[in-house]
Amino acid sequence: MLGLINIDFTNFINIIAILVNMLMLITVIIGGVFGLIQWIHSNRIKKSEFVNQITKTLRSDINMAAISYKIEYRKFEYNKEFHSDYKLQYKVDMLLSYLSYICYLFKNGIINNDEFNIFKYNVNWICKDGDNIQPYLWNLYHFSKKNGFICSFYCLIDFGIENKLFDDDFEKETCEKYKDKRYLF
Repeated sequence: MLGLINIDFTNFINIIAILVNMLMLITVIIGGVFGLIQWIHSNRIKKSEFVNQITKTLRSDINMAAISYKIEYRKFEYNKEFHSDYKLQYKVDMLLSYLSYICYLFKNGIINNDEFNIFKYNVNWICKDGDNIQPYLWNLYHFSKKNGFICSFYCLIDFGIENKLFDDDFEKETCEKYKDKRYLF
């Protein structure tokens, strides 16, 4: 009789141990789910702050805002003298670098389509400037290609090509539209 009670008591202890282990496992899983939810929420907040910072820089930086408005209102002209005006070239390059960075973020899935739409107007407007920005990008694109390196604005250029914001023969070195503004190669 004592042997039976001992076995039953041992089974009872094992069952309690199994139940306690299962309860601890369930608690860990619930804690993990709550931790995952908190992490996802935190990443969304950080990403929205990141997008907000990009937006602020694009619209509030004196140099970028000024040159962006000059391009938008057709007050910027790409001509031979442009490459001698280092201050102006710096401002244009800074804006194009920033827009290229935004295109890079979008291309690599770091920002999604909704987030990219915040900047799409700026990107499209700048890329569609066929009289000045396109010839400048065309010169840089072919100058870089001829010298065996990638243009620093390649993500912006790729976006413009893929979305048909540039003329169809942008990728051709013999583009008729830009031949009069061939200053670099």
